[in-house]
Amino acid sequence: MKKLFIYYSVTKNGDYIAEELKNKGYSIYKLEPIFKLPRIFFFRVLFGGMLATFRHKSILKKIKIDINDYDYVLVGSPIWSDDLCCPINRIFKETTKHNNIKYVLYSGSGNGSKAIKRLEKNGIESIILKEPLKNNEELKKVYEIC
Repeated sequence: MKKLFIYYSVTKNGDYIAEELKNKGYSIYKLEPIFKLPRIFFFRVLFGGMLATFRHKSILKKIKIDINDYDYVLVGSPIWSDDLCCPINRIFKETTKHNNIKYVLYSGSGNGSKAIKRLEKNGIESIILKEPLKNNEELKKVYEIC
């Protein structure tokens, strides 16, 4: 069974999850937006959150994989303004068409209720992790959904 973890990460939480899943046999693909967020945390949160509120879709560097080549797809997204991040918004519609897909959401604060409702509305199962990089116990939730 071919498994893929496609994700976006700014704070390294997604990278941490990706390393763990790579050890479990997943192919890993990190999305890269053309335009980067500001380096200063305050401005990064302000700018990214504002864009996410309006479900902005980041312009991404060319995606070099086809999710339809995989039997199982896990999508990783940080929570921005209680919703999915802008790079994941870009691929959201395509991922909802896949037969076997689940989402892993990671958050430094907040519960991601808008993101969870949006995923449920599209029939997609998801879990939310609270700062997995700092809380190793959170990774157990990923293994439960896989």
